[in-house]
Amino acid sequence: MVLSFFQTRERRWAMDLRLPRMAGHFGIAVPLEAMNSLSNRWSYGFAFGASSRVVFLLFSKQHILFPAPPWAESFVFLFGAFEVGLVFFPFFACLSTTARGVGAVLGILYTLAWLGVMLALVITCPHSQVTGEVIEHHVQYVKRLLRKPPPPGRESWFQRRVYKWDPHFRFPNRLIGTTIISLIGLYTLLHHSYVLSQGVFDLLDKLIRWLDQLNAASASIKEFAIIARKSWMMASITACLISLVYIFHVLVCYRKHMKRLWRGQRGFLPEKFRKNINPASSMAAIARYSGCQIAYTLWGYIIFNIVAFLAILIFAYTMIVPILHGQILKRLTTLGYSLLGLAVLLAVGCLQVYTVKMFFLQDKLSTTEKDKPLALNNRRAFNCFSYFFFFYNVVLGMGTCVLRLLVSLTVGLVLLPRIDRTIMPKGHETKDLGYTWWVGMIFADHYHGNPTLVCFCNLLWSRSPEPKAAGPYQPFRNTTLESGVHSRARKRWALAYTLLRNPPLILLRKHLASPPPCSTSGQAANQPSDHFTRTPRFVTAARTQTGSTAPSGGGTPPKQLNTQDQRNGPSSSEV
Repeated sequence: MVLSFFQTRERRWAMDLRLPRMAGHFGIAVPLEAMNSLSNRWSYGFAFGASSRVVFLLFSKQHILFPAPPWAESFVFLFGAFEVGLVFFPFFACLSTTARGVGAVLGILYTLAWLGVMLALVITCPHSQVTGEVIEHHVQYVKRLLRKPPPPGRESWFQRRVYKWDPHFRFPNRLIGTTIISLIGLYTLLHHSYVLSQGVFDLLDKLIRWLDQLNAASASIKEFAIIARKSWMMASITACLISLVYIFHVLVCYRKHMKRLWRGQRGFLPEKFRKNINPASSMAAIARYSGCQIAYTLWGYIIFNIVAFLAILIFAYTMIVPILHGQILKRLTTLGYSLLGLAVLLAVGCLQVYTVKMFFLQDKLSTTEKDKPLALNNRRAFNCFSYFFFFYNVVLGMGTCVLRLLVSLTVGLVLLPRIDRTIMPKGHETKDLGYTWWVGMIFADHYHGNPTLVCFCNLLWSRSPEPKAAGPYQPFRNTTLESGVHSRARKRWALAYTLLRNPPLILLRKHLASPPPCSTSGQAANQPSDHFTRTPRFVTAARTQTGSTAPSGGGTPPKQLNTQDQRNGPSSSEV
């Protein structure tokens, strides 16, 4: 209520007339500016981090106080999400309010109260059974576009391969908060998976010791326990590193895609997303993206961890264990035969390409060309070549089909957390909801945060003579509005100057170009109307210069203005 009192309203209500002192107050306190908000980014990020613990309770279903039927679980999650948003609303509202002093005081008080509650929960452990703005960077970006680009300098290996810092680009609060929650969620998930895996492996060790007491334990069970523990550790480390790389790589892709859209380049998008952009879906993607990215990151870690564990376990039993048991020669022989067969397949495929290049393509038209033209030579020999290799390519296609399936599964599994690129084939990109939300989000940010467009609109806003109220998009400079008297005087002076420099425009003025009112008697019709008897001196001067009279009804229209007359004063729209 306090923040709402200091939030002004542009629209006035009927109650403002009864309570004039409350007029304009009690506006909507906005928790977070979702579009083009670039201030207090790290503060918003830490606020999101403070809410991460409660957000993860939604995933674990610990917030459900009573059993709900399956059809009502969606509503339970929805109410739980609104409850979390209401609890953490003061954190964000105090950061985004225009009353900085009041927001700072209330934010500190609420943060201290929240800190006290959290410390009390940690100390008492009630549920635990274990003891123990001018947008300056937009201006700089536009200035850099207008300057001559500097000569390219020598970049370091990190700038070429990993990341190149751009001081004139800032990530919005939404992406900073998403990154922080993803990191905290990944750490929490890694910790829980480690504790769970250690419990499972400890249970397996107890089973082995129990079998030892019964003299029923075999060496293979002990060996499996050791290999499984190490395989799980390697899979967890690999999945964690890949997830960390993807979390920060999303920021790099966001900057790259935004800069391409700012330059008008849409070739990196599929054909269906270049023109057919649904505005409602794009704006909804702003709210959907953060939750989608966090969920995809966590699920990608879980699935990749399990699949990597199985792959490492299979590799260990097919290669490492036989070598440890002294069967290295047998395994190397099997591996050699497999690699030899693969090498023969690749060699035959390369031989087909080389044979076609040497004997079945026409010669180059010029020595400067890199390859031969796509023109067939020796047609009959090529038909025989295609016939005899047809049967071999059928067998080859059986193997490549399985290889294609394995490669597709591997690429889809690895790219699952990355929603900046689709895992669907061409023509089916719209079925990938995560990628669809990504494209909608970057288009919404592009249309609302393009530096060139924002600077141009702010220049128009600052030079507009009409009075205007400050909106959510502030100008670069605080312009002082003219008073009503000075504005009318300036407009009248501009009108007089324009009419003196362009006399034919006088006949086109609204009160002169309109026809006279219809008279009811013939005498009134024969007499000139008072509208034309009181002819201003400007009209007389215009008639003198143009040699024509004012139209009294359906006369000929005045001549069009020439180019010189149009240059002598403001346009007719200003008149």
